[in-house]
Amino acid sequence: MIYKIVIAIAALIGLFQLFRTKDKDIRIILAVQILAIGLTFAPRIKSTGFFLFICAAGLVVAYGLFKKHLDLKRIALILAIAIPVLIAHIFHFFQWPHTGIIGLSMIIPMIAYPIYLFGDMDKDKIELGPLTIFAIDAAIRMFMTIEWMLN
Repeated sequence: MIYKIVIAIAALIGLFQLFRTKDKDIRIILAVQILAIGLTFAPRIKSTGFFLFICAAGLVVAYGLFKKHLDLKRIALILAIAIPVLIAHIFHFFQWPHTGIIGLSMIIPMIAYPIYLFGDMDKDKIELGPLTIFAIDAAIRMFMTIEWMLN
C-alpha cells in the first residue's frame, strides 16, 4: 500500500511539472505517465495503465536519442534512467522469467537520477518531471525486489 501512495505522490510531482514545462514532448510524456499511474489504480484496467507506462518509458528513450539540443552527458543520464525502467516493465508486463533479478538493475536509475539532479548541467532541466517519476518507480521496484528476495 505504501508503494501506491509513493507512486501517487510521484504522479502529483509530474502533474506540477506538466503545468510548469513548456516543451511539448515532455508535456506529452508527462501526460502519458500521469494517465498510466492513474489507470493502475483501477483494477479492471490496470494492465492498460501498465502498458501506457511502458509507452512513456519508450517515449523518454526516443526523446533521449533523437532530441537535438541535448548534450552527451544529459543523453547518457536520460537513457540510464529510462532504459532499465523500460526493460523491467516489459519483463513484468509479459511475465517473463527473472523479473526479480531485473528489479535489481533499478540501482542504475537510482544512481543516475541524483547525478542528473545535482550535476553541473544547465539549470533548465526540462526532463525533471518524467525522470523523477521513473526514479521513484525504480526505487519502488528495487525495494519490492529486495523485499521479495528476503521473504
